Amino acid sequence: IVANIGSAPQPSNWMKQPIRSSWLTDPLVIDSAFQMMILWSFQQSGVGSLPTAIYSYRQFKRSFTKDGVKIIATVNEYTDHRANAGIEFLDNKGELIALIDGYECVRDKSLENAFKKIELIQ
Repeated sequence: IVANIGSAPQPSNWMKQPIRSSWLTDPLVIDSAFQMMILWSFQQSGVGSLPTAIYSYRQFKRSFTKDGVKIIATVNEYTDHRANAGIEFLDNKGELIALIDGYECVRDKSLENAFKKIELIQ
């Protein structure tokens, strides 16, 4: 699965008193990779997934680009109840920014309630 993802706003847009003025790694981009794997799981077998482990995360550039990232998630192995993938994060020139090796997730119909639309009552 491949997606182009926008970058997270500065920490000050998300927190009142951030300890840093910029991200070391982009939390929106990392979460988007996890969300992509949920979409893949739904497409593959109609069930949701939740991350359970990452073998390694390596970042090759000082920071993520501010103009978005291409994420490529390659599923290496899967069963009815789990999946394993490698995830690449590329800049707009196609250069590797970061890499997740050994992304693992649980896939199960019992997660259905976690993915139902929940509406807040005001």
